[in-house]
Amino acid sequence: MEELITPFNDYPIEFKELNPDDFEFFNVAEKIIITPNADGYINRELQNAIDLSTKNTVVVNAGVGQGKTYSIIQLVKQYYELEGYVIFIASPYMSLVQQYYDKTKDCGIPEGQIYRYENIGINRGINPEGSKVHILTVNALLGNPGEDALINSQAKRDYINHMVKYCEENNKKAVFIYDEIHDAIHNFKEEYIFTLWKWRNVIHKNLIISATFNEASKIVIKYLANLTEKKIQLIESKRIRIVEKQSELYLHYNNNQYYNYNDENIVNLLKLLIEHEKDIDILSYSKTLADNICKNTHEERSIGNILIQKYSEIQNCTTALDNNQRPDREIPTNRYDPLKCNVGTNFKTGISIEKENHAFIIIMPPKGAKSLFKNNYGVFTDGINAIIQALARQRKKGEIHVILPSPDTIDYSTLPFFSEHDKVEVFKQLYTNGKEVSEDSENLVKYISINNQKNILEDYYNDVYRKNVEEELEFFSTSDIQHTPEIRFPSLERFIITSGEKYLVNK
Repeated sequence: MEELITPFNDYPIEFKELNPDDFEFFNVAEKIIITPNADGYINRELQNAIDLSTKNTVVVNAGVGQGKTYSIIQLVKQYYELEGYVIFIASPYMSLVQQYYDKTKDCGIPEGQIYRYENIGINRGINPEGSKVHILTVNALLGNPGEDALINSQAKRDYINHMVKYCEENNKKAVFIYDEIHDAIHNFKEEYIFTLWKWRNVIHKNLIISATFNEASKIVIKYLANLTEKKIQLIESKRIRIVEKQSELYLHYNNNQYYNYNDENIVNLLKLLIEHEKDIDILSYSKTLADNICKNTHEERSIGNILIQKYSEIQNCTTALDNNQRPDREIPTNRYDPLKCNVGTNFKTGISIEKENHAFIIIMPPKGAKSLFKNNYGVFTDGINAIIQALARQRKKGEIHVILPSPDTIDYSTLPFFSEHDKVEVFKQLYTNGKEVSEDSENLVKYISINNQKNILEDYYNDVYRKNVEEELEFFSTSDIQHTPEIRFPSLERFIITSGEKYLVNK
């Protein structure tokens, strides 16, 4: 298909920025802007911007597909080659533990120098003290036991306490690398922050890396920077288009209340893609839908039947884990396989799809997934960041097909390019799929910059959330009554980290 030429071909890419004024009361140097090379990668400029010997918290805000993982491994290798450092890579997912383990070995670090999460509490003849690189989950590092336990296991507590003591007694400096921090926000509850302070005497540097920061991320950065004398370094990469890698994006409006394993629109799309000999993977918002696609392979005109006819086998990439907890810590088999057709929910982040002639189908939540009191958005419950991460899985030029309901009517006057007639007309055509839409609705969708989210949350917190009990808060602050148990109203920061993203998604 020929490239679609529109007035938006060179339009700036909007992304969540982090700036020094986001971190009042912290020691933040002027933000460093780095530019990806001709291939879109940032490693060289990133390495030049980081002083390994400086104690601080380094925040890297880099675009998807700019080689963040490779850059992280190069930083790990540099610290590994220096004396006196122990490096901890903290991942939000078990699948990324395996990925980092493989890439750390590939860069030349001996296997015996890498201690990984699965070894905790299991006698595999691997001494954590003898390993300079440790690859863990953020859950384990902060002592988050998940939903079903009151405290994390004795083995994990012993491991953390043992490594803290080892670093203290042997004058070792600890370096912590937090990858994909946006997916680890739920770990940074008040009761778990105390576990981080075990490292207060030995911590040297935090490296916090993501392409999709949010308001809650800023709170996490503050928590971590308190351990590095409140010193923060911000590094931001420019977002540029690499046309040679840019996939064609197709939006398929599907207004069925719910999607099923034999949805006619999806079936017809699959047939068309197979006729064009595309290699196919399907990311589903819903575990139930993904499982049903994989189970119902014998019914004619079903999604699973069409895929089985082409591939003979479907890789079911779903899991029943809660908060990434796996009792036996064995490597699961339900992960994305680059050699198979994958259908599931657990590869919206952390993997790179590099298949040739590939069509990536993303099934978004249907109309029936939203209700007045909660949403059933599945893997997209976290909103825009989850969507960006999903779209970014395809790393080679191909096709991305998104199944989604028709959008609500938008207030075109709120668009940042409203004064540019050519852009508005093209936007209208693409947004409505060429159909006439009434603009008389009282509840028009409004464009809001992603960098205005802080103001939205502050306004809601002050004008609605807190205002509802304002008189009672005043009474509590002036009363001589000793309240037992202690009563504290959530601060703005606590509200943002626990409920901010939920509010933005639902509104």
